[in-house]
Amino acid sequence: MLFNKISNSSMIFAGAILWLVTISTLHYQLNFIHEERRVITIGYMPVVTNLAAPILDAASKQASSGPYRFVALKFASFAEMAESLRSGHIDGAFMIAPLSVVLKQQGENVKIVYIGNRHESTLVTRNDLNITKLQDLDGKTVAVPMRFSGHNLGLRRLLAERAPLIKVNIVEMNPPDMAAALTSGSLDAYFVGEPFAAKTLYNAKAQRLFYVEEIWPNFICNLLLVKQHLIQTEPQGEKYFFP
Repeated sequence: MLFNKISNSSMIFAGAILWLVTISTLHYQLNFIHEERRVITIGYMPVVTNLAAPILDAASKQASSGPYRFVALKFASFAEMAESLRSGHIDGAFMIAPLSVVLKQQGENVKIVYIGNRHESTLVTRNDLNITKLQDLDGKTVAVPMRFSGHNLGLRRLLAERAPLIKVNIVEMNPPDMAAALTSGSLDAYFVGEPFAAKTLYNAKAQRLFYVEEIWPNFICNLLLVKQHLIQTEPQGEKYFFP
């Protein structure tokens, strides 16, 4: 009887160890990149003009040649992406332009590689509010991606120049949350890059007030930043980052 109890206990213990080893092995295989090439991680937001990041990820994954394996890491907010860049968790990022400048001013050793995009941002308003001009935003709540964004700066400048007497409540919100907030009535409008504006336009929940290029010609939405040490330490990096 005692032998059977010991045997059963041993089998349970051995089974638990085997399960732990199996789970650990699967976790390693599925969640870690096994590459002989230098892995360069690029952060991005799920906006149309940042699609270069996942496309580059897929292309370098399939390619058998080249010194680098590019990995795209998706973020839900620019603030989170900036902290990952600071900490060295990512090597580069498609970063909203004013925040890129702030990071540089704060002493982060980063370099602007190229302009991510200039346009593709839209201010949309709730359909039921029948907002047709800037003055109709008086007393309304409008979301922007963050205070260090061209959307925030552009909207505040526009209000100061063309509608200085009205009061608009400008709030920060992560772009993926904006469409749902507008549909639920938590927001009256939002100013953001695509596809988040198009989402409510397509569902007939919102109407366009203006495109960003109508109020700010040559508007720059985001930039590709990379850590300076990456350029300095990778001998072949220049032809990849400065084609």
